[in-house]
Amino acid sequence: MIPQKIFFLLVISLFSVGFANAQNDKLNYLKAIGDNDPIFETDTFPVKWKNESAIILADKMSSDLFEATPKIGYRKKHRTKILLLDAAAVKDFSTFYFDENVNKKIKLGTDCYSFDSLQILITKPNGTSKLIDLSAGIKEEGSVNIPSIYKKRFFKTFAYYKIAIANLEPGDIIDFCTTYKILFPIGFVRNSYSFPDIDYTLDNTYYTVKHKLVIKSPENAKANKFGFTMLYLNTYNGAPSIKQESVNNMMVCSLEASLLPKSIYERWQYPFLSVPSVKGYLTYVNGSERNLILYKQYPNAVAFGRTSVITMDHIYTTMNFNTLYSEYIWYSDVKNSVNQSGDSGGARDYLRENYPGIHDPVKIAKIAYYYIRNMSFDKDWNYDNENFISIMKQVLDAYHVKYTHLVTVPRSHSTLGNVLLRDDLHVLLKFKVEGEWEDPEVDEYIYLSNVNNYLNFGELETKYQGNEAYEYSKSPAGIRKVTLPVIDYKENGVLEKTTYTLSSDLETLSAENVVTVKGSLKKEYNSSLVFASEYEGYDMLNFRDSLHVFAPVEEPKEKEIIKLNQESKLKFRKNSIEQTMPLQSYDELKLIQDGRIFDKQELIFKEKYTVKELIANAGTKHLFSVGKLIGEQAELKENESTRKTDINMDAARFFQYDITVILPEGYTIQNIEKLNINVSNETGSFSSVAALENNKLSIVVSKIYNHNFEKKEDWPKMVAFLEACYNFTQTKVLLIKK
Repeated sequence: MIPQKIFFLLVISLFSVGFANAQNDKLNYLKAIGDNDPIFETDTFPVKWKNESAIILADKMSSDLFEATPKIGYRKKHRTKILLLDAAAVKDFSTFYFDENVNKKIKLGTDCYSFDSLQILITKPNGTSKLIDLSAGIKEEGSVNIPSIYKKRFFKTFAYYKIAIANLEPGDIIDFCTTYKILFPIGFVRNSYSFPDIDYTLDNTYYTVKHKLVIKSPENAKANKFGFTMLYLNTYNGAPSIKQESVNNMMVCSLEASLLPKSIYERWQYPFLSVPSVKGYLTYVNGSERNLILYKQYPNAVAFGRTSVITMDHIYTTMNFNTLYSEYIWYSDVKNSVNQSGDSGGARDYLRENYPGIHDPVKIAKIAYYYIRNMSFDKDWNYDNENFISIMKQVLDAYHVKYTHLVTVPRSHSTLGNVLLRDDLHVLLKFKVEGEWEDPEVDEYIYLSNVNNYLNFGELETKYQGNEAYEYSKSPAGIRKVTLPVIDYKENGVLEKTTYTLSSDLETLSAENVVTVKGSLKKEYNSSLVFASEYEGYDMLNFRDSLHVFAPVEEPKEKEIIKLNQESKLKFRKNSIEQTMPLQSYDELKLIQDGRIFDKQELIFKEKYTVKELIANAGTKHLFSVGKLIGEQAELKENESTRKTDINMDAARFFQYDITVILPEGYTIQNIEKLNINVSNETGSFSSVAALENNKLSIVVSKIYNHNFEKKEDWPKMVAFLEACYNFTQTKVLLIKK
C-alpha cells in the first residue's frame, strides 16, 4: 500500500506534469502560428449575449509581404477564438472541417511553392489546453453542408477534410489559425503578381467581441529592393476606416472593430452591398524601369502606398494602354498566350473554311462564339471573362467588326462607383444587331461577356443586368457611363403544363407534365438535366475544323454513361417533386430540348409521376388540397413583414402553371370560386383563373416578378402578391359526388 503522503505527492506530481504538458501545447500553438496579439487574451463578452450558442471572442486577419532574398515571401493568416456556450455549439464543432491542402507543400514551379497550415487549440474552463492532431483527418466524401464558420476563411476549396474533436463541452474555447505562405524567386514575376483578395463582411456566424485586420508591405523601393508594392484597400457600408502608418520602413494598414453582429440576412439581400465589409489586395510589381514608368502613368497608381477606388479615368487610361483590366493584365501576355491565340486562330480558320465571304457582324460573332464554346471540350479548364474577351476581340478585329468595350461589375458583389478588386472588373463587348453604328434609330445590341457550355450567344448574364458600366470606344476615343439593360420577365421563366388524372378510389393523381424553361432560369436545371456526354457529339460535329477531331467514346462505355446520367436526372426530378408534394412514384423523364442551340434556346422536358395524400375524407365529401399542385412557394415568416435592405434578385421572371385535373366519373368540385385570385402591382403579380367543364378542372396560375431590383420601401407591394401565392398553396376545395 502506498503511504498517504507519498500518494498525495504522486498525484500532485502527475497533475503538474499534465498541467505542464497542457501549457506546452499552448506555447507550441503560439509558436506555430507566430501570433501573440493581446486581443486574444480576453475571455469576456457582453451579458446580453449569454443565451447565444457561441461567441467569437477574437478574430484576426493579417497579411504581409517580405523579402527573403533571392525570393519574395508572402503570408496570410486568419485566427479565430470561439467560446462554446451550449450543446448545439459543441455538436457543431465536434466535427472540424478544413481545406484539403492544409499542411501540404505545393510546388508551383521551379523553386516556387505554397504552403497552407492549420493549428487548433482546445482550452478547458480550468485553463488546460490541448493541440489537435490533424493527421487523423479524413476526406469528406459526397455532398455535405459545410458550416459557414469554416467557409468564411481566406481560402476557397473544392474538397474538405474533417476530424472529430472528442470530449468538447460547454465552456470550452477553440482557438484556431489558418496560415497561407508562398515563396517564389524574384525572376518568377515578369511584370506583376497579385496575391489572394481580402474580401469579407464583418459579420459572422456568431457575435464577435473583437475583430482586427493588419496588412504589412515594404514602404519604398529602398526597403523593397526587389521591386515595389501596391496595396488596394477600402471599407464599405459603415465598416471602420483603414488606418495607415509607417513602421520600420513598412507600410502598416489596419482596422479594428468591436461588438460585431452575427449574420442574419434578409431574403434577396446582397450582403456585400449592405453589410459592413472590407475589400483589398496586395500587388507585387517587378522593379524594372519599364514597369516603374508605366505604373506611374496610371491615375490611381500608388507605388509604395494604397488606393481605395478605381475611377472612370483610371479605366480610360488603362484602355488606352491596350490592356483590358486596369493594370492587372498586360496585353502582350494575353495576346501571346498559346491557348488563347490558338483558339482565336482556330476560329478564324473555321470561318474562312466554312463561311467564305461572310460579312454580317452578328453571324461572324455567333459562329466564332459557338466554335470557341466547342473548343472548351478539349481543355480541363473553363474560359473566364478575361481570355474569352481576348479571343473574341481578335476574331472581330480580323473581320473589321466595329464594337465597344463595356467595363462593369457583378451586381451581387460591388457597384461601379466603389469597385476595387481586379476580379470585380469584367469586360463586355457590345455591337449592333443591324444598321450603321451611328444610326440613332437602331438601339438593339448584342452583348458578349463569356462562354460556357450552357450559355447561348448574346445571352446577357443576370449578374450584369441593370448595372452601370463604363463604355469605352477606341475610335473615336472616349469613355462614358451607361446602364446595361434588364431582360424582360417574359424571357426568363418556367411554364409547366400538367394533366392530372384522379384515380377512382381518390387515392392518387397520375401526372403527365411538360416543363419549358426560358432564359436565366435554365441555370437551375442545366447541370442536373443536361450532360456533356449527350451534347458534345453535336457540338463537335457542327463546330470543328480539320485540326480538332474528337475521339468517339466506346459503345459499352457510352451506354454506361447514358444509364448513369438518366439515373441522375430521375433522382434530381424525384427529389424536386418530393420537396413540394407527397410522391408515390416517379416513372418517366425525357429531355426534349437542351436549350443550348441558338434557334432552340428553351430547355424542354417531359415527365410522368404519381402523387398521393392530396385528398382527405370529410364525411360524404372530400377535401382536395388543389393548391399543392403548384408546388412549394415562398412562405414569409413573421419577421419578414418589414425590410431593412433593398431587394436584389437574380432576374425579372415568371412562373406559369397550366393545370388540368381529370376527375373520376360522377364527381364534381364545389366552391371553385376560391381558386380565382388576382393581386397585381408595380413590383409583380399573382393570379389564378379556374374553370370546371364536365369532369375537367382547369386552372391557370401565374406568378410574375416584374424587375430584378426593388427599393425596400416597395417591399409591402411584393409581400402582397407573395402572400397571395403562398395562401393559394393552402387552398382546399370540396370534391363531391354529383
